[in-house]
Amino acid sequence: MTALATLQAELPAQTVSRTVSVNYLRAFFDYVQRRGLLLPVLLDGLAVDPSDREGRVAVDVCHRLFARAAQWLEDEDVGLHAGELMRLGYYGAVAYAALSCQWGREAVGYLSRYQSLAMDVGAPRIEAEGESLVIHWHTNEAWRQNRYLADYNLAGLLTCSRLVMGDDLRMVRVDMAYAAPSSTATLQRLADCEIRYDQAVYRLAVPLTMLDYALPEPNPEVCQAMARLAEQQLQQFSREDGFLPQLRRLLATRIAQGAVPQEEVAAALGIHVRTLQRRLGEQGQTYSQLVDEVRKTLAATYIRDPGLSLGEVAFLLGFSEQSNFQKSFKRWFGETPGRYRRQPPES
Repeated sequence: MTALATLQAELPAQTVSRTVSVNYLRAFFDYVQRRGLLLPVLLDGLAVDPSDREGRVAVDVCHRLFARAAQWLEDEDVGLHAGELMRLGYYGAVAYAALSCQWGREAVGYLSRYQSLAMDVGAPRIEAEGESLVIHWHTNEAWRQNRYLADYNLAGLLTCSRLVMGDDLRMVRVDMAYAAPSSTATLQRLADCEIRYDQAVYRLAVPLTMLDYALPEPNPEVCQAMARLAEQQLQQFSREDGFLPQLRRLLATRIAQGAVPQEEVAAALGIHVRTLQRRLGEQGQTYSQLVDEVRKTLAATYIRDPGLSLGEVAFLLGFSEQSNFQKSFKRWFGETPGRYRRQPPES
C-alpha cells in the first residue's frame, strides 16, 4: 500500500458533530482582544464559554462570531489575522504527536485522523494530483458565504507548519470557495503561491515530496505518548457528540428563568428550531425530555447545598410554584425534597 493510500485508510469513520473546539478558537479570542474587542460583548447571547477548554461550539455559531468580529473590527481578513496567532497547543495533543514524528507522511496522517478534535466538519480528503499532494476540506454553501472560519483554518495550519518547517514549507496552490475579496494581499502573503478563488471546494496543494520530509526534532517516545492521548480523546469524542453537552450547558445557565423556549435556545446555538429538533431526534431525545433531565441533574446538586432553602432550589430550577417543584422532585427521586435532603449522600 502506498503512503498516500495508508493515510486515507487510517481516516476514522464517525458521526460529524459540526462543532469546533474552544481550545482551537483561542487564537481568534486572542486576536479580537488584542484589537480591543471585549469578549463579553462579542459573545453576547451565544452559548460560548471561552474559559472552557474542553467545550465545543457549533459551526453555525462560529460563523456568527467571526462575522460579528469582522463587522465590528472592520476587518474582512479577521480569520486570516487570527489564524496567524495559532499555536501548536491550540490543536491539542495531536500537534505534539505530529511535531515529534519522523516523516511528513506521519504528520499528515495524524493531522488528518484527529482533525475532528479541533474542528469536526468531516474528515479531509487527501489525494495525489500529478506531483502534488492535495488536501480537500468540507465545503457547502454556508462555508462559501462565510469565509472567515475557512480562512482561520488555513492560516492556522500554515502558521503552525512554518513554526516546524520554516522555509522548507512550500505550497503549490490554494483554492478558496468564496469569490475574490477586494484585497487579496493578506492571503497572498501567507500562502506565497497561486491562489484561485470561487472554486468548488477549499483545497491546499503541496509538493508530493512533503510526504518524505524529515522533521527536524523526531522523538518516538513523545510521539507515541501524544498519539495515545489523541486517540483516547478521539474515542471519547466519538462516543459523545459535542452537540448534547453544549446544549445541556446552555440550558443549565437559563433554567432559572423558568420556561426556556426552543426558539430562544436554537437562536443561541445559531441553528433553526427544526434543526434543533432533528438533532435531538438523532440522539433519541426530545426537547422537553432534555430540559427535564437538566433540571433533575441540577436538583441533585442544589438539594445538597445547605445554604439554599427549598424555595431557593425551586427558584433556581425555574419553578414558579413550590408545589410543582415538589411533584417533579418526587417523580425524579421517589421522595420529597425535604426527606431526600435529610438523608446522607451516597458514598
